[in-house]
Amino acid sequence: MGWDFKQGASKADIVKDLVSTVITANFIATTVAHKVVGQELWRLVEFSDDAGKKTVIVLDLLSSSKNFGWGYKEMDEAMGPYYYKVPKSFLDRAPVTNPAWRARVLSEATRKAAQKAAFASLKPGDRVRLDGCMVDEVEVLRVEKTYFVGKVTVGPTKNISIGVGSVVRVRKDFILVGEVA
Repeated sequence: MGWDFKQGASKADIVKDLVSTVITANFIATTVAHKVVGQELWRLVEFSDDAGKKTVIVLDLLSSSKNFGWGYKEMDEAMGPYYYKVPKSFLDRAPVTNPAWRARVLSEATRKAAQKAAFASLKPGDRVRLDGCMVDEVEVLRVEKTYFVGKVTVGPTKNISIGVGSVVRVRKDFILVGEVA
């Protein structure tokens, strides 16, 4: 499924359209809950037809096209999207259609909570192992709201110009949980 854009539409316009009830000859789709997380619109949609009702978790990726407007790409849980920021409350309100995706959602939520706790406990002098960074370990010099400043203590894994002793700024989501010493 591709992207649908609406000329001159704002992000709010697209969200309003997507959460509106849809009535067709075969079914009625009603958004019973929704939450926008950055460029992701998560919806809990109830489909009603002659056979009954079913509730589905739907993700609409939101994007803007320069000089045109906003648009979306829709997918549901069964498609196993590579996005995991669905509100946890939605998981209890819709039957599981993709067990592997649900497990990943819960795993990512647990990992993010642990990273948040690890970041909250940082103090100058701590050594932190990093995940997904060009360097392996830094010593914390100071902590800000969404990042910390540190000195590289274990060199880069790639051939880059940052070396041991360099001062770097690190976003909080690169902390490896359990790797703060």
